[in-house]
Amino acid sequence: MSDHGRAPSGPATLRSAASADDRGAARDSAASRPGPARPSSGIHPLDRNARIDEKIRLLVAALAELPAPDPRVRLARLAALRRDEVLLDGLLAEVHSAIRRASDAASPPRSRG
Repeated sequence: MSDHGRAPSGPATLRSAASADDRGAARDSAASRPGPARPSSGIHPLDRNARIDEKIRLLVAALAELPAPDPRVRLARLAALRRDEVLLDGLLAEVHSAIRRASDAASPPRSRG
């Protein structure tokens, strides 16, 4: 009998077929993978870092108005260390309202004329 119409089968042929399948599978999986990791919000990490740095600067300036043993000072250090933007936002709001309350209490009452 002749193997005239059949493809040769042997270890070398099986290896080349397997490697071609592997290349095709790798190409398919690479195509199905998303591109470089990008936040789902569309915000670049550099923008986020700049925003957090600015909030830390504002918080440091605001905390200078508070006494050193204030618990918000320690919490601010933790927020800066963790770069926790939500905690920084909360602290900024709290510190600014505390400063506003303190300045309102220290200012003389307005006389109505």
